[in-house]
Amino acid sequence: MSDLLSMKPKTKMEVMLLATLQEAEEHCESYQRQVITLQAQAISNKTYCNKLCLQLVFQEEKAANSGTPGKLVENGLPCLLLGDTFYKRAVEFTQWQKEKAQKADA
Repeated sequence: MSDLLSMKPKTKMEVMLLATLQEAEEHCESYQRQVITLQAQAISNKTYCNKLCLQLVFQEEKAANSGTPGKLVENGLPCLLLGDTFYKRAVEFTQWQKEKAQKADA
């Protein structure tokens, strides 16, 4: 194809045909770039959807197990647990973990 574009036209018709051919080549290259862009966007969208799906599954599991103490500190904010309070919550949490492990084994 590049051989045709590099030849020297002899008539007005050849000049017009070469110009049309060059324009068609430019359109094809533009379409190829657009296809590559669309493919990249599709890959990016798929990755994003997978991430959202995993987050939704995690959120649904968290909502289903809302009554279980998954953390020693529930709201995620730091708080000062002193002596008996801390010990009591730590013991409750440890017992909950043991019960959960026993149910999983059964």
